[in-house]
Amino acid sequence: ELINYYIVDVKKNDTYVFFNFFTLLEFIFLSFFFRSQFKNNIAQIFIKYLWLIFSIYFFLDVFISKTLFNSFASRPATVESLLILILSLYYLFEQINNTDTIFIYSKKTFWVVVSLIIYISGTFFLFIFAQKMLNDPIFLNQYTLMNSILYITRNILISIGLVIKETN
Repeated sequence: ELINYYIVDVKKNDTYVFFNFFTLLEFIFLSFFFRSQFKNNIAQIFIKYLWLIFSIYFFLDVFISKTLFNSFASRPATVESLLILILSLYYLFEQINNTDTIFIYSKKTFWVVVSLIIYISGTFFLFIFAQKMLNDPIFLNQYTLMNSILYITRNILISIGLVIKETN
């Protein structure tokens, strides 16, 4: 966020390349996070290939549509959101079926996953419309407001996860 502020407000340059690569890096890191959390070996193997497939899709999309430097790549962001939402829901499904954990909200990872579900659910449709609508100042203001509120909510929930004491 600070780098983005510096580039946009101080240097007066576009940051689309940072937003677009952030989508890719975010998916790769979250894929590894979910892979470390899943107990099912098939799910772990699936995620190992999923991030590779998504990376190929990302590069094909941004280079074919030429959106890497001059616009927000909303298709990869939308696909990333959908995949992370599916992985998050599978994580919750696995935790509910796990008989070792009585209260899943007492785990740090639960709060991280819930924060992702709330953030992604709230920004999903924003990402769908973003590529075509970011030039509209009214949409940009609403986009910034919604994204900021959800971003703050996500960070608060992650902070809760960091400060709670895990019980088994």
